[in-house]
Amino acid sequence: MSRRVAQQHQPRHPALKRQLTYPDYLAPHVGNDVMQRMQGWIGRKDRFAVAIEAVVHRADDSTASVRLTDFSEEGCRIEGDEHFQIGEQIRIDVPRLGPMEAQIRWALPGSAGARFLKADD
Repeated sequence: MSRRVAQQHQPRHPALKRQLTYPDYLAPHVGNDVMQRMQGWIGRKDRFAVAIEAVVHRADDSTASVRLTDFSEEGCRIEGDEHFQIGEQIRIDVPRLGPMEAQIRWALPGSAGARFLKADD
């Protein structure tokens, strides 16, 4: 049975270094699409089930209305009609929180995962 590396990351604490592997048949699929993820971020803070209407600003100055779900202090899930590219830098205008810089870490048709960026990122 072939195995492949699912993701490799550098956790915040060196003692937690690990490499995750899984058989090909367990690769994350949604319909005919295989989920693509950016290397380097696996850990998650607690997520909160929310439905927040927000506006995404893209590098080409376009905007899109989206819904934010699974919100945490480090990131969120973005749902809507937009197609995002892994690694894409965006700004999300979140009501009552203001603008938040983020990077797309995984993407599927209709949804994407974003990690909020800190000033030093």
